[in-house]
Amino acid sequence: MKLDELSTQYRDQYNALQERIAYLNVLCISQTDEQELDMLGHRIRMLTAMKKEAGQLAVLTERYYERGYRRNEEYSL
Repeated sequence: MKLDELSTQYRDQYNALQERIAYLNVLCISQTDEQELDMLGHRIRMLTAMKKEAGQLAVLTERYYERGYRRNEEYSL
C-alpha cells in the first residue's frame, strides 16, 4: 500500500469519527440521566482524540514526500 492510499483511509476515518462525535453531541443534548451523560462524554473525548490522530496521520501521509514539509514531531523517530 502506498502512502497516498493510506492517507485516503485516514481521511475517511477522520470524517467518520467527526460524524459520530456530532451524533453523540446531539444525544447529549437530550440526555437526562447523569450516568449516561458521563458515559457519552467519555466516548466523545476518546473519539475526539482518535479523530485528532487520524487527521494528523492523514496530513503526514499526504505530504510525507514533499520537500520542506515539517513533519509532526509526535510521529518522527
